Amino acid sequence: MWSRWIEIILQRHRRKEADLDQASRRIALSIERYRSLSREIQTEVRKNHFAKNLIYRSSDED
Repeated sequence: MWSRWIEIILQRHRRKEADLDQASRRIALSIERYRSLSREIQTEVRKNHFAKNLIYRSSDED
């Protein structure tokens, strides 16, 4: 009986661990996309000399 309960708990733990791993990968991908897009926007701003018209906070200021 105890072994069955332990097996059930371990299966739940593995599923939760897999869900957490998948969520972590999605978040990491979203962050990378955001950073990439932010770099592209900053490059365009510098290239087109729009910086004097925009107010934004750089991540370096944190």
